[in-house]
Amino acid sequence: MSTGSLFGVRNVLAWTACLALLAGCRGGADKEIDLPSPPTTYTVGPKNPEAALLEQLRSGSVQLAAAAETVQEALDKAKETQDAVVGAELEALMAAIDLIDSAGQGLAQAAAEPPTQAQVAAAFSKWDDDRKTRIQTANDAYYELKEALGLIESQEGNYVGLAPLADVLSLAMKDTEDGISALGGKIEIPSDDDE
Repeated sequence: MSTGSLFGVRNVLAWTACLALLAGCRGGADKEIDLPSPPTTYTVGPKNPEAALLEQLRSGSVQLAAAAETVQEALDKAKETQDAVVGAELEALMAAIDLIDSAGQGLAQAAAEPPTQAQVAAAFSKWDDDRKTRIQTANDAYYELKEALGLIESQEGNYVGLAPLADVLSLAMKDTEDGISALGGKIEIPSDDDE
């Protein structure tokens, strides 16, 4: 066999392989190819708004119940600390205790038992309004906790024993924010007419 004929056989084989490959690719040309959809910037509502609302109310209730427990822990710590402080520190602590207690009551209210699926289906608007009320109540509690934290932090330099209370208040604020988010809301700065 000469090198010329070997070279020719190789070319024929290469062309045959290319043609077979192209024919195989063309055979699937009639089929649709499923490509992933590109991400969209449009906000699309849920396919089942009732189920989405029910999930928000359930998740929010659980998160806010956890926040209420953390607030109770902060209230217990504040009351334990009460006997160890005097003067301006005691005044700040007493004011913080009132704020913490009020926030805890608001969070307990916002964490009320969520509705059933049948209740949401029967009165969607009512339960959506309830969700918005829970968000507002929890938002108010968040700012009461923030104010209490500010009072405690202003006295930390005078009494180091307030630092653990400040830590628990920070955690309660985070838990409250998580609950608001679970309800589909976000922390809002209170308007002047709310005060």
